Amino acid sequence: MGRGMVMCASTPYDAILATWQLGMPERIVRPASGTVNTIVRATIAGQHYFLRVYRHPDRAPQEHAAIAHARSRGFPAIGPLPLPDGETILDRAGQRYALFPQATGRQYVRHALTMTTITAMGTNLAALHHALSDFPRAGARRVTRHRDRSTTLAGIARLEEVIAGRDGSDPLDPIALAALATRRDWLEQQTAETMIDPALFTEQLIHGDYQETNLFFDGDRVCAVIDWDQAYLASRAWEIMRVLDYVYHLAPAPCQHFLAAYRSAQQLTHEELDRAAATYGVVQAHNLWIYEAYYLEGNTRVGQFIRLGGFTPTADRWAQLRPPLTN
Repeated sequence: MGRGMVMCASTPYDAILATWQLGMPERIVRPASGTVNTIVRATIAGQHYFLRVYRHPDRAPQEHAAIAHARSRGFPAIGPLPLPDGETILDRAGQRYALFPQATGRQYVRHALTMTTITAMGTNLAALHHALSDFPRAGARRVTRHRDRSTTLAGIARLEEVIAGRDGSDPLDPIALAALATRRDWLEQQTAETMIDPALFTEQLIHGDYQETNLFFDGDRVCAVIDWDQAYLASRAWEIMRVLDYVYHLAPAPCQHFLAAYRSAQQLTHEELDRAAATYGVVQAHNLWIYEAYYLEGNTRVGQFIRLGGFTPTADRWAQLRPPLTN
């Protein structure tokens, strides 16, 4: 068994997989990666398949529609396999499932991304946005940008109480407490939290989780993109800002390469990025998902995202990055 795999004993997954009529699974394992949906890897007749068990079943139809839309425009999205009746979503006992073939190509861990792969990511995201530019807005999921400071502060207080009540053996506890404290201090100092008017942005369907774990590379290009269930309506600049922060931590060199590659195929102004950075910064200041998942839901897989350093406002980090991007 490969690293990062957990062997599954005989489970209901056997019966679920049998619905696709591909044969009896020779092995079923659950990859240790993945932080939202349950993903099960099945080996059938020597071929690898990935069974997605949707945590948010209502997102499955849009995910499959987005994939089909992108593929119809020549974009390398990995599509779900059809069931014998032609459908791609299996409804069973209130749960939804989909089966995907294994993507070809190579994956990279974040610290192994090179300027070549970063450039490929920028070019590919531009192609992705182009492919989704005419996806019907009426069928796209919307995400609210409104954030309430009192609600967030109450959430921080609850998390601090939960962490304080633990036995102290988890080395992440003091790191989380420090990060929550600096976040609370920053929020309390804000005199206004006016969100950028969405009307200032041109919204379209975006991937929603564009990062290296969802990409496969063939040489100097991205050859496959997976995991589309977090797609929603937003501006292209919003998704780009998320990549710059989440994947490259707003480091100048990778951000410059990524943006240059994107702009070689799609127009993107500094003003669009500034507006996206302002909105993104406010939203992220209120974002407690990692801590809630780890401490309230018991999702230990997200522990990798709890890091030293406390909370630094996005606006401060963007101000440092902005000059190199305009040179």
